[in-house]
Amino acid sequence: MLGKRSLFRSSQGYTTLMAAYQAQLARWTVPVDSRVVPTRYGHTHLLAAGAEGSPPLLLIHGLSACALVWRPNIPTLSQTFRVYALDVIGDVGKSAPTRPPLRGSAYADWLVDVLDALSIERANVIGLSLGGWMTLKLAIHAPDRVIRIMPLCPPGLTPYRMEFVQTALRATLFRTRETIGSLARSLSPSTGLAPEDAEMLHLTIRYHRSKRVPLRLFSDEELGRISAPTTLLVGEHEAIFNPVMMVERARQTIPSIRADVIANAGHALNCDQPAVLHERARQFFGAAV
Repeated sequence: MLGKRSLFRSSQGYTTLMAAYQAQLARWTVPVDSRVVPTRYGHTHLLAAGAEGSPPLLLIHGLSACALVWRPNIPTLSQTFRVYALDVIGDVGKSAPTRPPLRGSAYADWLVDVLDALSIERANVIGLSLGGWMTLKLAIHAPDRVIRIMPLCPPGLTPYRMEFVQTALRATLFRTRETIGSLARSLSPSTGLAPEDAEMLHLTIRYHRSKRVPLRLFSDEELGRISAPTTLLVGEHEAIFNPVMMVERARQTIPSIRADVIANAGHALNCDQPAVLHERARQFFGAAV
């Protein structure tokens, strides 16, 4: 297994990012439990909030991020659910540095191990970006472990926009305030990333070695195997994918789905329109309680 610091460009970068993680978490006003659970791919760190015994809701963040991206959402969602915000393995958070293969069921197997470690038989799941891709993976490969799923702007439905790929490459190759700022603005063109999120993105790109993407598209057969009720949300200003094409393909391939484009939101949909997300989650997952 790779050493944790090998995912970072320097020991100083690792220390800086972990200090920023702790400093941001210390400013949260909602009580959260910091937990570590075992999986076949190594330890997984998560933030838990909400009353024990409430319906379980997994939150899975996107690429080059951590559980902190759910800061705008956990205070509200934890009023209804027992929320578990994961630090995805191999990413910038506090979980193991392991990076399983993107093909096959590896990431679904990892999520099953997390559920087992938490003694959760079935859960509702919200996944943002790459986390949405993992949510779809879980629903495809372990349908008996999910109740309902809500992928937000997930890869795997339509091709990447080349303009965004170029923006992301410039940010990761040059790692300047200008190139990283351009990437941040593309993710949230309506409202702009909050200072906390912009800071973590800047530190992550400067110091962390990202996963290798883009991802291949899911086949129609794979998407057709999703039996869980599904709500797909995509921002109208989505920069990475064509939002209309995403919604159309999801409606054509996923059997039990509602897919909508959300006004005044970009790829960072949970930050751009948190009230919309909270209401949709309450209505959608509440029906399964």
